[in-house]
Amino acid sequence: MNALFNGNLWVSGQQGGTLRVAARTDLSNFTNVPCADAPSGVFSVDSDSAYTEEGWPSAVGAPVDAEGKPRAYGDQMAWTTYCQSANGSILNQPFTDLRINAAVFGHDQYSNVVFIRFELRNESASAISDAYVGFWTDPDLETDVARNLVGVDLEERLAYIYAAPDVSDRALTAGSVILETPADAPLAAHRIVTKNSLRETYGENGLGSAAAYDMALRGLDNAGNPMVDPTTNQASPFAFTGNPVLGTGWLDGYLFCAENCEGQAQQGREARQLISAGSFTIGAGETEVFTLAYVVQTGSSFEDSLAQLRALSSTLRGAPDLWRFVSQS
Repeated sequence: MNALFNGNLWVSGQQGGTLRVAARTDLSNFTNVPCADAPSGVFSVDSDSAYTEEGWPSAVGAPVDAEGKPRAYGDQMAWTTYCQSANGSILNQPFTDLRINAAVFGHDQYSNVVFIRFELRNESASAISDAYVGFWTDPDLETDVARNLVGVDLEERLAYIYAAPDVSDRALTAGSVILETPADAPLAAHRIVTKNSLRETYGENGLGSAAAYDMALRGLDNAGNPMVDPTTNQASPFAFTGNPVLGTGWLDGYLFCAENCEGQAQQGREARQLISAGSFTIGAGETEVFTLAYVVQTGSSFEDSLAQLRALSSTLRGAPDLWRFVSQS
């Protein structure tokens, strides 16, 4: 069972008068090969061990303490750095000198939480403007991965996944909690994303250009049209904001039926999910941070599990000492 089978950072923005995008689904636009002076590999440190600065890539932003020695976020951390490459990609509009420093870390008291911190470092001489950032996931809760559904709680800044009503045991939920956005940008969208070519309007196969990825981050479909809440007939960049416990509002599971799907059963699917924030600017030589937590929650029932997931999301957002760091590097 995988609560998170795959995940990826998406970034779009204007640089040098051109739309630039770093975004993929199952693969990545990033590699450490084009990065100037980039170290290779993933570095792992923990808070209980003493380290020397030898071999630690502080010159490219790896976190250090006041003495210049390796610093771990949380109790244990994996850290790496990478830049964008167009190699093997359908995209031909990569950013110029955009470095991503990624830290994945955890705290012992939150064994069901993984924190992910992305530093977006603009090492070019050109600002990146009208930028959006998002976290795309391929989450799986069931052995039968075609029986999952997704939703969003805007108050808790939580994009979550849950099992369809016909699953016998629904006491497991999971989700991405947005903790910190670049320049404190607001949430921008919770876009419908479907696997491969299913419903081309929102299908992954329809993401065939830089513009399509940028539109997705803005909450628009693959053709640039706004999503429409079938329960209100109003345009919205946030899909599936309804209450799955009460069965009210806009819910996932009715993507392939007509209109409001009245009287039709909620159907699970092999889910995909995208939550984004923007817009913002990264000035030349500046850095912005995007931090989230991926939480896996069990409970006595679906209702209890989702309630606990929401409560923990609130706790994490209210405890910045767990995830907000200022490196000495």
